[in-house]
Amino acid sequence: MVPDDSHCATVVSSVPIPQRLQRMLTPTNLTSAEGNLDQSHVSISSAGKIIRAKLPKLRLRNFGGKICEWPEFWYGFSSSIDNNDQLSDVDKFTYLRGYLEGSAKSTIAGLSLTRANCKYAVELLKKRLEKKSAVQRAQRRFIKKRYTKIVEVV
Repeated sequence: MVPDDSHCATVVSSVPIPQRLQRMLTPTNLTSAEGNLDQSHVSISSAGKIIRAKLPKLRLRNFGGKICEWPEFWYGFSSSIDNNDQLSDVDKFTYLRGYLEGSAKSTIAGLSLTRANCKYAVELLKKRLEKKSAVQRAQRRFIKKRYTKIVEVV
């Protein structure tokens, strides 16, 4: 015999579900030890608990022109600045110039601060630093130096 569960049904609330969810997802009077929580950092877990992650500010390292350091720099720069739709191309170019040093800075030194030159600067840097053969040579030199130091220590 199968038990009849129909008598166990209860009304959770008279408010329609979409309105209840809206109220749950809109933190209004949340506070922490640091003061009011920023809504952009607040999320609701599936269990209904409020989760807040305070992430540290990202800081990119400056790039001096070493080929073996280019991929790490470019991935960081492109994900945080170059792919940011809220920044204009001139702003992106300003940030790029600020993060370059040495030979990398010299590569784009003659370019004026314009929208077109932002894209051209990136093309110049990529053309110079993303040559497969040059990257492989730089990596071999790096590994050889590292391996030589390890062998000398042992």
